[in-house]
Amino acid sequence: PTAGTAASGITIVEFFDYNCGYCKRMANTMKDVLKAHPDVKVVFKEFPILSESSQLAAKAALAIHQLKPAKYLDYHMMLMQHKGAYDMGALKDYAGQVQVDLNAFQKAMNSEAVLKEIQTVNELASASNIQGTPAIIIGEEFLPGAVPFAEVDKRIKALKEKKS
Repeated sequence: PTAGTAASGITIVEFFDYNCGYCKRMANTMKDVLKAHPDVKVVFKEFPILSESSQLAAKAALAIHQLKPAKYLDYHMMLMQHKGAYDMGALKDYAGQVQVDLNAFQKAMNSEAVLKEIQTVNELASASNIQGTPAIIIGEEFLPGAVPFAEVDKRIKALKEKKS
C-alpha cells in the first residue's frame, strides 16, 4: 500500500505494527508528511510482530487494500487510532465505515495474496536488519523509532534540495 505520489522522486518506506504505541504516534507524523509533501510517496509495510492481534489487524488492512486500495489510508488511520487489542468485531466495523463488502473482506483477509505480503515484508525486514517498529527509510537513510515531523520534514527538504 502507498500514499502520495513520487513526483519529487522521494520515497519513504515505513515498517509498523498496529499494536505499537510509537507506531500510532508515527501515523500522525506520516499523515502530516503527506499533507506537507504530497509529492512524496509513502510505502506502508505491514510488519505485525507484537501479537496475534497485530497479525489480525495487518491482514484486515491488507484486505482493504486488496478490495478498495483508495480506502487503505482511511482504514489504516482508523486502526492506528484504535485503543486496545483488535478483534473481528472492530475490524469489520471499520471495514463497514470504508464501505467494503464484509463477506469479501473476511475472504480477502485469509487470501494467499494477503498472507504472502506479510511473509514478504517479514523477509524484507529480516534482510534489512529491521527488528522493531516503527522504522522508516527516507531515500537511503534508515531511521528507527518514532521520528518527529520536524526531523522527517528536514530530511525530505534536504533530499529535494539535493535533487534540484
